[in-house]
Amino acid sequence: MSVDSRLEQIQYPDNTGNILIDYDGFNRIQRLTRSVPNLGSIVVEYAYDDNDLITSVRTIYPGIAPQEVTYTYYPDGSRASMTIAGSVLTYEYAFLTGTLRVSGEPFAGLRIRVNLPVTTGLRQESWYDRRGLLRMEQTTNGVYREYHYNGRGLLTQLYNRDQFTVSNRYADFTNLQYDAAGNLLRMDVSIPAFGAAPALNGTVVYDYDAQDRQVYENASWYAQPVQFSYDPNDNPTTVRGISFGSNAADQISNSGWVYQNGDLVQMVRFGEGPVLTYNREHQLVRYYNPNAAPPIDIRYFYRPDGLLGGRIGPNYFRWYLYDGPVPIAEVDGNTGSVVSLYIYGPEGLTQRFAPGGANRRLYTFDPFGNVVHRVQFGQSYPNVLSLAWHDRLGATYLDISSTGANPFPSPDVLDGYLARYGIFRDPWTRPWNQANLTGLMTTSWGTAFDPATGRFTSRTGSSQNPYARLFRPEKNFADANWNLVVAFANWGYT
Repeated sequence: MSVDSRLEQIQYPDNTGNILIDYDGFNRIQRLTRSVPNLGSIVVEYAYDDNDLITSVRTIYPGIAPQEVTYTYYPDGSRASMTIAGSVLTYEYAFLTGTLRVSGEPFAGLRIRVNLPVTTGLRQESWYDRRGLLRMEQTTNGVYREYHYNGRGLLTQLYNRDQFTVSNRYADFTNLQYDAAGNLLRMDVSIPAFGAAPALNGTVVYDYDAQDRQVYENASWYAQPVQFSYDPNDNPTTVRGISFGSNAADQISNSGWVYQNGDLVQMVRFGEGPVLTYNREHQLVRYYNPNAAPPIDIRYFYRPDGLLGGRIGPNYFRWYLYDGPVPIAEVDGNTGSVVSLYIYGPEGLTQRFAPGGANRRLYTFDPFGNVVHRVQFGQSYPNVLSLAWHDRLGATYLDISSTGANPFPSPDVLDGYLARYGIFRDPWTRPWNQANLTGLMTTSWGTAFDPATGRFTSRTGSSQNPYARLFRPEKNFADANWNLVVAFANWGYT
């Protein structure tokens, strides 16, 4: 601490990952520095305007040139532009009247337009009604999404269509019904076949216990119902047919599961025994699977602001750039070049492409924010690369390409479960023989969630159970660690 009680240094007992904090003349954080063992240091520098709004975030990763994200604002503080390593996005706001294209229903409200750093005139738009509910999203010559709600403001219909010809259907979710507590009871799904990717048509049903915890999910394409049960402290006792015991600390007590300092360090996943390592902040820093052939070793590195700075995995070395807490770019760890830009609207992820617009993929989503399709931009409908399906609590049941490759051979790190909200997938953590597609999910804060157990791997939950996650899907959708909703309040949208 300084003489005026400012925090200036965080020093850990083993002197690894120490953090230095520098301030400007107005007591605003100006620079953060964190040591990274065997690599050097990660530095994040900030600049501000006279209203204390951030105008630039300059990130210096070891061994590569600095990368910068800059911002400009309108007089009311709304975001006017964001530049990601030279790629410029501009923002426009207007109150307009319009008509939904699928249903033809008129409405009036706010339109937020994001002009993209691609071919002139291409943009994405989000339209809201007077209640502030999202009614329509579209990307020029891309994907069109339409939303309908009941009188309680709960979603009842979601259409994912081709923006150029809206009768061309990607995925429709209709007739969503809820109980008095707001728990989703059923929805109808209509997804046509695309090449070798099969059609999914039917009704998904859900059920809950007296504490509103989801205990059942089923659809015609499931081999068997998805069932869960819980003990009084929200520990899952059965997850998709697998039984789990828990000790007094709410940790898995099954044979082969080992905890140290509150963190899960040895797990049993589909017959494999991965080893996990954490730092002093309980962030995942290593995932090692000795059962894979060859063994899989993934390393995670954290910035001084606590965000996941980068990962090294099989044939993968990337650093990440952020807009607040949300990942917006991947930087090649060897060359320092930006290789992917992730583009968001006010409600979340919509697409990704390389600088200049090459290799562009758009996404369709289910009502929960899980990716359903990867859509190749620039090709006429049907231009679907793949079809995916996740159950409500994160298991991947399907991720097949339209050419028949199973699983999809070239996933991104942001195109799976809850990808809409910037949740990373770890494709290398699924069983190495790919007999089951479910891997870990990692947040930008380094919190890991295992859909196979329904738990965090470290003590980061927000309920009375520090490992519990998503046991009440509608009510625990955003907690203090995942920030799935809070994140968007920091983006400067009004």
